[in-house]
Amino acid sequence: MKKVLSILFMLVVVLAVSMQSALARDRMFGMAVAETPAVSFEDSLKEVRRFGTGYVTLPLYWDELETAPARYDPDPDWLAVADFYYPLVDLPYALEINPIDTVADRRPLWLRNKSWDDPEVIGAFSALLENVFSRTGNSDLLSVNIGNEVDVFLNSDQESWMAYREFLRAATEKIHALRPGVPVTVKTTYDALLSPWAEQARAIHSGTDIVSLTYYGLDSAVSGISRFPGQSVAGALETMTTAFPGRTIHLAEIGFPSGSRCFGGEKGQVQFVKDFFAAWDMYADQVTHANWVWMYDVPERAVSNFSSYYGVSDPCFSEYLATLGLKRLDGSSKPAFNEIARQAGARFTGENR
Repeated sequence: MKKVLSILFMLVVVLAVSMQSALARDRMFGMAVAETPAVSFEDSLKEVRRFGTGYVTLPLYWDELETAPARYDPDPDWLAVADFYYPLVDLPYALEINPIDTVADRRPLWLRNKSWDDPEVIGAFSALLENVFSRTGNSDLLSVNIGNEVDVFLNSDQESWMAYREFLRAATEKIHALRPGVPVTVKTTYDALLSPWAEQARAIHSGTDIVSLTYYGLDSAVSGISRFPGQSVAGALETMTTAFPGRTIHLAEIGFPSGSRCFGGEKGQVQFVKDFFAAWDMYADQVTHANWVWMYDVPERAVSNFSSYYGVSDPCFSEYLATLGLKRLDGSSKPAFNEIARQAGARFTGENR
């Protein structure tokens, strides 16, 4: 009898592991790791890797990388830091080289009055890419992103959409030549798929290797925050996969605020985590990567700077920015962080926390 029970137990364990592997498939879970005065970056990274975080992101901006024509001397030099540090800890990262950052043109000043498809703009970016890839030879690059939430900046300007598509095509061709096998992408918001320029937003992804979207479970996160969640998480993932049939989709940014004034508080943030992982299991064949933003709340000064950068004074937008973190500034965990550890651990490490 004991032998039979032992065999049954082993079968249950094998089945559980097999189910866990099936749920994980080829998925990867990322985290926007940071540090606070209370917790170092290294300790933060160690903590999230314990429950299956498999990659991080490195967002960089063209006007910070190229400080004068053909002069590449950023300070700090995050490329050099990443190329040294991440191979030591055996961690891939998604590299972003952003000519557009949501609401801002991040080209160097001397190029901003030109069309995106101007040969001078394309040539300057090609030279920048040569410099970037000459300095990332040690890095395991998960992907290279060319533009963050470009739909917010391009908006209804049809000519700019077309010009940026040509710029992106040239950049993609260059990256393929410099680093064969590394997928190239561009980020748009999920909201773009529901906007009047949804056709342009879908088309901008047509020449890339993967589709990258940002999704925060809210309506119009930048242009004026809704106080309540919009479409269900499962509904949102269905919209994404329907918009890009057969394409691999990365959620380059995903998150939900814990503010109680305009949102659902910490309970609402926890519920969003639960809803997301349940929905992700349904669409895992197509939605393969999800990068959570942010690990920590940001201080009041940073919130003020972000609000000015985005040009949004809505107090709910400020609360959104201030409470996106899964942990508080003092390093303590919100309930949503513990829920992510449980959900991700079950799928990526086989641990239920």
